[in-house]
Formats: sequence, structure tokens, C-alpha cells
Amino acid sequence: MQGTCYKLLFFHNFLQLSFKSFWVSAIATNNLSSFPNETMKILLTGATGTLGSAILEKLRTQKDQVYCLVRNKSDQPAEECIKNSSDRVVIVPGDIIKPLAGISAKDIELIKQVDAVLHCAASIDFGLSKAAETADININGTRNMLELAIRIGAKNFYHVSTSYVAGDAEYFSENDSHANQLLRNPYEKTKFAGEELVRLICAQANMGYTIFRPTVIVGDSKSGKISSFEGYYGFFKYIVSMRDKVRDQAKKKDKEIFAQMIRGDKVRLPITVRCSFKSTINLVPINWVVDTISYFLRKKAEDRVYHLVDENPQKVKWVIEKTLEHLGIRCAVLETTDLTKQNFANKNMARIAETM
Repeated sequence: MQGTCYKLLFFHNFLQLSFKSFWVSAIATNNLSSFPNETMKILLTGATGTLGSAILEKLRTQKDQVYCLVRNKSDQPAEECIKNSSDRVVIVPGDIIKPLAGISAKDIELIKQVDAVLHCAASIDFGLSKAAETADININGTRNMLELAIRIGAKNFYHVSTSYVAGDAEYFSENDSHANQLLRNPYEKTKFAGEELVRLICAQANMGYTIFRPTVIVGDSKSGKISSFEGYYGFFKYIVSMRDKVRDQAKKKDKEIFAQMIRGDKVRLPITVRCSFKSTINLVPINWVVDTISYFLRKKAEDRVYHLVDENPQKVKWVIEKTLEHLGIRCAVLETTDLTKQNFANKNMARIAETM
């Protein structure tokens, strides 16, 4: 252990973008009770995911009738994937990668004439090894949901996309879709294609749509709560694992070297985290994203896009240092250089890291 230094790279070039954002700041501070709160019938996908599950909880409080399209798992039927289902939260077994989302004829009758289809289900995998699976979910899954929406006579289609469809563009407004941007990985490419399908099929079917483009979603702005540690948190999983192993080893009598790495409630790790000192990272709290989407669900879809972003994002370096401080970890945080990227051992991982 002594004399070893591990290097981790945190590239965030994507979030240098300047967004022209429709900023609905009232949503962040006002209770939704101040907006129209009539009961709605909603078909929701992704209800077991990070964002979808949070939206479901919000819809429960608003007494909406929610039909959750949930895929059967090998070890768990769809009906058991969501806790506390009721007359107002109905589980509809299906699979978005199948035609008409694999829903039975009986259930299609059940969900006919819903007020809205809210499509949250998606693959957020950036990796090349799962490109085909990502395309199946983000492209074919979206197409299947659009065709299902038409079949059941849905009034509006609400699609959760991502601000990553901007690719490497330096400027990307809510009115932009094609800005000669380079789409750098399967996630960006497939979410971009999903948006194109929404525009095309909704126009052909004369069905209103709204597209949401959130940036990187993090925990609740007050409690920090979030249902899974993916996305931004994924970068810190290995660091936290190292911290915990050091603490465990320090308890053993013959592991004094590990005890020396602990000072009070802080653990000093022999790693270097490299990041841009100039780039910003655009993080948005999940409760704000949920409130914003819930608000627009109650407004007629008007064939437009909303950027759910922070107008004043923090620097990557500041966010990383604050995160490490909160985790009780001390380590070196150095600036990323072009030479660092060139010497990064796994070139494929470097390309992926640049878009994380």
C-alpha cells in the first residue's frame, strides 16, 4: 500500500455548455397546490427507476390515477416491483422493447383514454459494450410507447430526454435539435434519436408532446435523498469503497499503516482525482425536477422542449472537493491536462469519461 498512488480522472466537458433555458423558478419555491390540481389518468414508464419512482410518489400525493408499466423480472413479477400499489396505482405488466410495450389486450382496454403518457424509462449506459441494448431501450422502446399512446388514444405524450443530446455543442437552446453537434456515445445518440421519433410520430398522429431535458440529477435539495447512486454518484463508489476498507483494516492490530491514514473522522487516501478546474458541472436536485415535470403534466402539451438545468452551475473542482469533504475523504485533487488524457491507460474509458 505504501508508495502507491492511484489516479482517477473526472472529465466533464459536456457541462461547459451554455443553455438558453426556460427557467421555471416558481416551481422550485411554490407548492404545486397553487397550480391546477385536477385528478389525471397517467400511464407512467420507468416507475422503478430513480426519477420515475420519485415522480410516482409525487403523483400519489396528488391523488392521480396512475398506471405503471412494469417489466416482469426473472426473480420478481411486475406486481411485486412497486410497493403499496392500490386502486389509484395500478401495475400494468409489459416491456417497452416489445410491440405496444408487450401489454395484454385486457390491459390496453384498461388504460384507454389516459390524459397523459409519461415516458421516463431509459438506459443511461454510456458504454460501447451495451450499445445495442441501449438502442433497443431508448429508440425502439420510445417508438413502441408512442405507438401504444396512439392505440389507447392518449391526449398528450411527455418524454424525459436529456440535455446530453447537445453532444459537444457550445450553445444549445430549447429550440435546437440539430446544431451540428457531435454525439459522442451510445447514450447521447440514442436519446437524440428518441427525441426525433417523438417529434415525427406525434406530428403524424396529431398528438401533443412535451420533451424534458434534465441535466445530471442528484438527491433531494433538502434531505439529499435519492433512490440509487448512479450518474454523478457512480464516480465516487470506488473511492467510498476504498475509504471503508481503510477503516476496516485500521481496526486490526497488525495494520498500523492503515490507522495512520485516519485523522479523526477523515480518511487520507493515496489517490489523485483529476478534473477540469475551468469546467462547470450542471446538477439539478431530483425534487425540483419532479415538481417541474408534475407541473407541466397539468398543462396541455404544446410541442415544445424544456431544459431542466441550473442557470448558475458550480465548477467541477468545487463540487468534487465538497463531495469528498462530506464523505470524510482527503486526497489530492489536481487539474486535468491534455497530456493526462493522452496517458490515460484505457483509451476507450477516457472517451467515455469525457462525456460522463
